[in-house]
Amino acid sequence: MHNKPITSGDIQGLEEILFSEQGIGDRAQFEKTFGKQSLGKFIRSIVGLDRDAAKEVFSEFLAGKNLSADQITFINQIVEHLVKNGVMNPERLFEQPFTDSHAEGLAGVFPNDAERILAVIEEVNRRAEAA
Repeated sequence: MHNKPITSGDIQGLEEILFSEQGIGDRAQFEKTFGKQSLGKFIRSIVGLDRDAAKEVFSEFLAGKNLSADQITFINQIVEHLVKNGVMNPERLFEQPFTDSHAEGLAGVFPNDAERILAVIEEVNRRAEAA
């Protein structure tokens, strides 16, 4: 079964329900509790990202590449992070556990492709914002 992605219309409808007089509160209360973020990003942070969707975002990058064991592990760690958290702060790629394979994290494991991987993650985050 393949789940349909949440659209911006879905988010708008949910915001109207949540932030109406009959809802849970207003936007200011939401931002006070959860910080200033889009409802799409908030939902994604709770439910995570579908594993197939997380793998798919890297499929173009991985096509035709011969990766080392450390590189495969690194990509799998990114996928697991996205499945669990839905979005990713790119700075995480230079912290534990991403520095387990190389002290420089992303830059050390993928010295020639770091910018492409960052672009993939930024696109995942952008999609959550746009939802």
